Formats: sequence, C-alpha cells, structure tokens
Amino acid sequence: MTLAPFPGEMGALGAALAVKQEVEAHGYANGRCSAFIGFDAVKHFQYVRESGVLCPHCTNHCSRTILRFPDGDCYVTGNRCDRGAVVMEAAPAHKAQRAKCRTCSSCVRSCCLRSIRSPPCGRIRRRRSVFPRCWSSGTACPSGARFSELWAIGVKFSHPSSRRQYESGLQYVASDTICFPAKLVHGHVLDLCRQGVERIFLPYILHMPPEPKEEKSPYVCPVIMGYSMVVRNFQDPEEHFSVAFETPVFHWFTEQDRKRQICQYAVEHCGATKGQAEAAYRQAETAILSFRHQLVEEGKRVIADTGKAGGFAVVLAGRPYHTDPLVSHDLSGMFTRRGIPVLTVDSLPDWTGQTCASPVWRSPMTSTPGCSPAPW
Repeated sequence: MTLAPFPGEMGALGAALAVKQEVEAHGYANGRCSAFIGFDAVKHFQYVRESGVLCPHCTNHCSRTILRFPDGDCYVTGNRCDRGAVVMEAAPAHKAQRAKCRTCSSCVRSCCLRSIRSPPCGRIRRRRSVFPRCWSSGTACPSGARFSELWAIGVKFSHPSSRRQYESGLQYVASDTICFPAKLVHGHVLDLCRQGVERIFLPYILHMPPEPKEEKSPYVCPVIMGYSMVVRNFQDPEEHFSVAFETPVFHWFTEQDRKRQICQYAVEHCGATKGQAEAAYRQAETAILSFRHQLVEEGKRVIADTGKAGGFAVVLAGRPYHTDPLVSHDLSGMFTRRGIPVLTVDSLPDWTGQTCASPVWRSPMTSTPGCSPAPW
C-alpha cells in the first residue's frame, strides 16, 4: 500500500492533471495561453474574506462568503443559485454607467402613469373606478383608466406589489398550488378594500384577439379567465368589506368585439350614452397607442446609447405581469445594477410579433442580437 505524502492536496493535484489532459487535447479556453498568474505572484497573493454576507436577491437571504481580490474582482461562495453570485456593489467600471442605465420595464410603469394623466373632456362625475395592480394591468391600465376617467370621479390603483402585501392576502388563497401572480391578486384586492374604495373592477376576460395576428387561438390563461370567481367566492369584498365587486364577462375574439362589449357595459352599468361611450373608447385607444409609442421611443434610445457605448442590452421576454418587480424578482434591476440596459419585447423598434423561439432575433434597426428568451 502506498500512501500519498500530501493527502490534503490530492484533490488539487487531480484537478491539475485533469486540466493538463484537457489542454493537451483541446488547447486553452481563450485560445492563447493559461490565465495562471504565475508562481511568483502566488507567493504574494492576497485577498479579503467577508463572511456572513446575506444575499438580497430573494427572501431566502443565503449567507454568502465573498472573496475580494486586489484587482477589484471577487468570488462568491455559499450561494444556492446563480443570482447569489451577483454582488450588489458594482465594479468601478459599472458605477458610472449604472447611473444612466435604464430598464424598459420601469419605463412601462412610468409611461403608463403619464398616459392616464392627460386632461379628460366631457366627464360625467358619478363614481370612482378602482383597478387591482395585477395580471396585465401594467400594459392595459392606460386604456382602462382613460376610458373610466370620462365619467368616473377618478381612477385609483392598488399600491405596487410588496412582500407584505402578498402575505396579507394569503388567507384568501384557495389552493397552494396556484401560481404566484394569482396569489398576489388577493393582496391587491385587500389593499384596495383597506383604502376604503367604493368598488373594484376585475372582469372575466375569456377571449382576447391573438398576438401575433396569424395565431388562431383567442384563449387566455385559464387562471386569468376565472380568477374573478375565486376572489368573489373566497375573499368576497362585498360581504367582508362592503365594497362593490364588478366582474363583467368579456369575449374579445376581435378588436371590434372589444369595442362593442366595453361600450355596451358603459351604457348599461355606468350611465353613459352610446356617443359618450364610443368617444371614451376612442380616447382609450389613443392612450394605449401613446403608451406603446413612448415605450418604443425609449427602446430606440436604449439601443442607440448602447450602440454608441459599444456594449449590449438584454431583452427579457415574458408575460405582462413580469414587469412587476416582485413577480420577476426584479430581474431587470439585477442587470441594470451591473450597468446592462434592459429592453422589453414590445419596446423593440419595428417589432412585428416574431417568435422568440429562435436563438437570435435581429432588429431591422440594428445588426446586433436582440432577443433571447428569459428562463422563466
């Protein structure tokens, strides 16, 4: 039996032999030479060890150990996922860029609010319309709010999503297996009830015009289809909080169906005349088109600035509710804090509904790779 004289270093020796075989067979990874700093530099090598650094990227708050090196680089251990490898304090080269780096996900929210602040005309003051800030409200609120403003006292939204808000609504969740965005709906509804609103608007939307146009199926997610019923049966704002809960049923097979049904609802339930409802719908269309135009303009600005800087931007492809930082774990913020701009799919110039299934989508405006599906 032969025992190694240095048993504590046997793993390192084995790794060195494996690397030697890999280099002899395939060459160096960078195609040039080894990245080893040399034995002389190793003798004076130093680093700073920071233990017990909590990861801020999710509620697990993993306890990490960060090794910081003299050149400003660092290495993270103790993290349980790739997000934990991201150190919040950006490198010096990233700090200046981070100050002017924007994400089109935040532009979605700011453009939405700007789109609904235009002065209304012909308003009939009767009541307040209230919308939970959930599902696709991030991209639909400009048109919905503008349409409601024309005869409502005002439009009110629930507060932005937070962990506390989510937990406050868990008591009303009917099934623990339902998706996170669905559970979050209860927190937004409860938030509105606590604000003392008069009514909450959460319709059944069973069909929507397909995007892109060549797709044939008008169906939406079955959870979104019927979740108004779940809220009514398990949370019941009318019984527990004396808040009117409006859940009209809409079948929007085409754009014309959407216009007809919304105007009909306004006439039958909101006290508007047919002419007022149609005028409101036209202004709602103007609001959503303005919102989309602002979003594309912001996308053009990000692409132009990125091209001048010689860098790259990330396109996050997801559902409308992924613009909610709580739902997406603030994924866009993780990139922008590293100085990497973020684009949403609908902020891409000349986007015509191409599928993101292919590895690379090239914008007619640029020659750089544009879209890579996010691993959601």
